[in-house]
Parts: sequence; structure tokens; C-alpha cells
Amino acid sequence: MGEILDPSVYGKVKRRKSEYIFCSVIFDKGCKSYYYLTDDDSIEIGDFVLVPAGKDNHTAVVEVVNIEYFSEKNVPLSVEKTKRIICKCKDKDSGLPDK
Repeated sequence: MGEILDPSVYGKVKRRKSEYIFCSVIFDKGCKSYYYLTDDDSIEIGDFVLVPAGKDNHTAVVEVVNIEYFSEKNVPLSVEKTKRIICKCKDKDSGLPDK
């Protein structure tokens, strides 16, 4: 019964198995957001995640500012060319995995 009243449960959008999760992230002191793909349903807005960045794919810790779900025919970017989130981080500064 507790889950029914928990806003983190009933306020969360459910995704279909066929949908892709696109997370909009911003880099430190950045004003432009970038899309990254994930399969991790536990990532939420405000979380910090580790991503490959730049042409050399160096790792960076970024903040998730939006999460959107798209069917295969409605994806905003090519799935094959979109970089993927490596993992969720404990905090902004550590870059250590959350688990």
C-alpha cells in the first residue's frame, strides 16, 4: 500500500520494452544539453552519470536534466551513432559507480 502513495513510484513514466531511453545531460558549467542512450530504468533527473565525451571518448561526469522515451521510428538521433551512458555515479565529484 505504501507504493501507491509514494510520488517517486506513481509519478514515474513507465516505458515499453521496445522504447529507447534518451537522457539529456549537461556538462559542468554548460548550457547546451546532449542526448545519451541508456537501458538503466533507475536513472532519474538530477542524477550524475559517467559518459564518453568528445572525439577521443574521454570519460566525464555529467548531470541528467531530462529523460525521454522514444519508439524506434521516433528516435531523435540515430541509435547506432548515439553514445551510451556508462554508469550512474555516486556523486558529481567521484566518478565512481553508484553500485
